[in-house]
Amino acid sequence: MEKIAAVMGATGKTGKHIVQKLIEKNIPVRVLSRNPSKAKKMFGNNVQIIEGDLVQVKDLKELVRSVTHLFAAHGADNELGEDRYELVDFEGMKKALKSVPNGQTTHVIYMSSIYVERKNPPYNFPGNPLYWKRKAEQSIQKSVHAYTIVRPGWLNNDKGGKLRIVAEQGDQGDGKISREDVAAVMLQAMNFESAKGKTFEVYNVAGALVKNWNNFFSRLERAVILS
Repeated sequence: MEKIAAVMGATGKTGKHIVQKLIEKNIPVRVLSRNPSKAKKMFGNNVQIIEGDLVQVKDLKELVRSVTHLFAAHGADNELGEDRYELVDFEGMKKALKSVPNGQTTHVIYMSSIYVERKNPPYNFPGNPLYWKRKAEQSIQKSVHAYTIVRPGWLNNDKGGKLRIVAEQGDQGDGKISREDVAAVMLQAMNFESAKGKTFEVYNVAGALVKNWNNFFSRLERAVILS
């Protein structure tokens, strides 16, 4: 089956790397943007641009129809108002999931965050963004869709492909990671059944680069989701 991708948060600091990597792989890409001219300037004619806003639009059917992979790298940066964490991070994700046509096979690949499972995270913004990211995770995990949830450590804008990427589970660790490397992990998740049903944290460390991505995903445990 031909891969067709849709990206939420496409013009963001991490989302733009996801889109660029999809373009480089010659995978058809559809992006959601409330600023089509910005998306056009960033990606040219290499993507299909769907004008819309995660909060304002009624649904996301035009974005997700026929896609095999839905990348979610969106995120609010406000604690109040119509673009607050609850509405963008949580309700926006729920809207995307609900918009996928019945019977359509779509792999959801979601960028979350470290600390979402900790009762007293060392740092949190007003408005509880970690709480709403965790709620979005749970919506994905309890949906009918295949999923991969990637929880990056502290994001930076360093060049990717320079440091080793390690994956952990249990939300106990801490560390930094390049946004470009997060995008690389999410793109690799498209290619392996072993990535499905997995929720994990990722960090950069010194060492050899990952060569076997199937092993990278295979050693991770599948989540047991309680209804």
